[in-house]
Amino acid sequence: MAFTRAGSLLLATAMLAVPAVSAEPEPVVAKQRPRIGLVLSGGGARGAAHVGVIKVLEELRIPVDYVAGTSMGSIIGGLYSSGLSPGEMEEAFEQVDWTAAFSDAPIRRYISFRRKEDDRLSLFPIELGVGIRGISGKSGIIAGQNINFILRVLTLHAAGRLDFDDLRIPYRAVAADLDTGEMVVLDRGDLALAMRASMSIPAVLTPVEIDGRLLIDGGVARNLPVDVALAMGAERIIAVDVGTPPRGAGEELSAVGVYSQTFRVLAKRNVKAQLELLGEDDALIVPDLSEVRSGGFENLAAAVEAGYAAAQEIASELRQFSVSEEEFAEFLTRQRVGTSFEAPDVTIDRIEIRGVRGVRPELILERLETKAGQPLETETLRRDLGRVMQSGEFQLVQVALEQDDDETKLIIDAQEKPYGPGYLRFGIDLETNLDGDSDFRALAHYRRANVNRLGAEWKTLLTVGEPNLISTEFFQPLDPRGFWFVEPGLSLEKTKGETFFVAGAPLEVIETKTQQAWFDLGVQFRNWGEVRVGVLGGKYDAEASTASVLEPLDLQIGGWQLRATLDQLDNPFFPRHGNYSRLSAFFSRDDFGADEEYDKLLVSTLHAWSAGRNTLLAGIEIGTDLGSDIPAFDEFELGGFLNLSGFTRGELRGDVVALETVGYYFQVGDMGRLGGVYVGGILQAGNVWRDFEEVEPGDQLFSGTLFLGIDTPLSPLYLGYGRAEGGPEEFYVFVGRAF
Repeated sequence: MAFTRAGSLLLATAMLAVPAVSAEPEPVVAKQRPRIGLVLSGGGARGAAHVGVIKVLEELRIPVDYVAGTSMGSIIGGLYSSGLSPGEMEEAFEQVDWTAAFSDAPIRRYISFRRKEDDRLSLFPIELGVGIRGISGKSGIIAGQNINFILRVLTLHAAGRLDFDDLRIPYRAVAADLDTGEMVVLDRGDLALAMRASMSIPAVLTPVEIDGRLLIDGGVARNLPVDVALAMGAERIIAVDVGTPPRGAGEELSAVGVYSQTFRVLAKRNVKAQLELLGEDDALIVPDLSEVRSGGFENLAAAVEAGYAAAQEIASELRQFSVSEEEFAEFLTRQRVGTSFEAPDVTIDRIEIRGVRGVRPELILERLETKAGQPLETETLRRDLGRVMQSGEFQLVQVALEQDDDETKLIIDAQEKPYGPGYLRFGIDLETNLDGDSDFRALAHYRRANVNRLGAEWKTLLTVGEPNLISTEFFQPLDPRGFWFVEPGLSLEKTKGETFFVAGAPLEVIETKTQQAWFDLGVQFRNWGEVRVGVLGGKYDAEASTASVLEPLDLQIGGWQLRATLDQLDNPFFPRHGNYSRLSAFFSRDDFGADEEYDKLLVSTLHAWSAGRNTLLAGIEIGTDLGSDIPAFDEFELGGFLNLSGFTRGELRGDVVALETVGYYFQVGDMGRLGGVYVGGILQAGNVWRDFEEVEPGDQLFSGTLFLGIDTPLSPLYLGYGRAEGGPEEFYVFVGRAF
C-alpha cells in the first residue's frame, strides 16, 4: 500500500525544491507589517483546501507568524509550522492510501500467523471485550494505528516533547475535552499526538489521552479558532473555513446522518461566534467544496484546487499582507525543514517500551527488527509496529523519539485495549444454489490473550448451523520469542446433511458426530507460518437417516499428525499477491486406539500475482493414501464452489485426489471502506481415484466458474456460475472464505 513507503516519502520530501515565488502581479509591500495569524478550520478531506490557500499565500509573498488549526486544519497547520512546504504536503497526500490509513489493521503479510488463522474465518471486524465488568467495546470504530504512523513519519523531524512556540512557526492545535466539551488548546508536547487528538472524530476515531484528559475532535468546541490565534499575538487574521454545512432539516437522515448533522450544527454555531471576531482588515476564505465530501479522501486534489481558486479570488485583498522578496526569502529560510528532514540520519541509542501492564516488555522487544545502535529506517519501523500490534492485545502502538543528553531513545508506547482481557468476535458463512440446497453457520470466536508471562493464548470457536462445532485450544509458547510452542485442544462436531457417502451411490442424509483431542509440539516462524507434529485421538459416529447401504459406524480414531503451513497472502479472500501452501498428514494407528489403520497425505499451494487491477491465480492440490486404504468417512472429496464447480459438494470421493486451478479476476471498482468489487473466472481440472495405480492424466474432469465478488468489511460475497464436464452446472451465492 502507498503509505507503507513512508521511508521513501521522507527522502522525497527532503529533496523537493523550494517553489518559485510568483512575481506577477507585483504585490504591494506593507510598510509596517502586522503579525499574521493563519486560522485553519476542520472539515475532514475538505481540509486539503488549506494546502491550496497556503500555495497562494506563498505566491503572494505573505509570511505567516502564527498558525492555529482544528481537526484536518490542525494537521495541515502542524505540518506547515514544522517545516513542510505546500508542495511537500501535496506530494505526501498523493502517496497515502487513505482507505488503509483509516484502518487499524496492519498489512496482512506482516501480522502474526495466529492472527492470519483467525483472518481466514471471515469474522466480522467488530471486537467486543469480555472481562469482570461484562462485555464492552472500544470507544471508536478506529483507534488510528495507521493514521498515527503517517503523522509520526511526517513529523519525525520534530520528534520529542517540545514547546510549539519553538516550531518554525508558532502553532496551536485545538481539541475538546470529552468530559466537559470545553476547548483544549494544545501548545506543547508531542506534535503528532496533538494533531491526532485534534481530529479524534467522536465514535469514529478513539479519543486521545493527554495529561489525564480524554480529547476528541476540536470541531465540537472551536472549529475555526480565531480567538486562539489572537491570543497567540496575531494582529491580522487570515481564516479559512472548510466546514461542511448542515443539511436541511427536511432531508431524510440515517442514524449516522443524525450524528453527522449534530456535529455540523455544533461546529456551525461556534464558527459563527468566531467570525464575529474578524475585523475589517482580516481576510476570510471560504472555498467552494460542494463536490468534496468530508470523508472523500480520494478527492484531495480537487479540494487543494478549490482552496487555491478561492484564495486567488481575493488576491487583491490579501496583497495588503505581502512583504518584499528579501523578507519573504528570510521567512522561507526559517520555515523550510531542509535536509535535516532526512530520517536515516537518526541513530537509535536505546529502545524503551512503555504503557504495557499484562505483557512483558521483553516480548515486545523480541518482535522488533529495529535495534539500538542502528540508523532508524521508517519502513522497518512500520513493520515493527505491525508486529507489536499483531498479537491483538493492543489498541494502539505509538512511536516517538526522545533526546536525553546525547542519547536518542526510540519510545514504543503500546496501549493495551481498555476492554478485555478476553475478546469476542462473530461471523457467518453461507453457501446456497438455485436448487434450494444451502448450508449456513454462525460463528462465535473467543480469544484470551496473555494468559501467562510467556504470552499463552486460549481460543474457543463455536459454530451453529452446518456444522455444529465447539473447539478449544491452548497455545503455550515455550520461549519469549514464541518460536517453540505446545498446544493441547479438544473439539466436538456434529453434522447432518446430504452427501455422497459412498462414491457412485445416491445422495444420502448422514448424521455424524466427531470427538477429538490432540496435543501438538511445533515451531512458529513469526508471520510466515508454522510446522507442528502431534498426537490425536477420539471417536467418530455416523448414521444414515435415509435408506442406505451405509451401516451405522462407531469408530475409535487415533494416530499422529504432521502439519506445515505457509501463509503470505495479502488477502485471504481476494488475494492479489503472495502464496498459501499447506501440507497435512495423518497416520492412523491401532497403537493410538484407532479401529482403522491408514495413511493420508495432502499437499496444496496457491499463488497470486497482480499487475494494476489484474490478478492471476494458480494452484495445485494433491492427496494420496500412500498405498493404504482410507475409510469412507475420511476420503478426499471434490465438488462445490471453486472445488470443481458444477459438481455437487462431495460428489467425487476417493483415496487419491488431484486438482489444478488457474484463475483470473479484475478489480472493476473500489468502494473504499465498503470493499472492492471483482469479476473473474476460474478453470479447474481434477478427479479422484481409488488408488494411485488407477491415476491417468486423461481421467481428469474439467470445470469452469464465472463470479462476481465483493470484499466487504464484514465478509466476502461471491455470486457465481459453475459448469463441469458432462453438463452438471450450479449457480452459487457464497458468503465467507472461498479460495
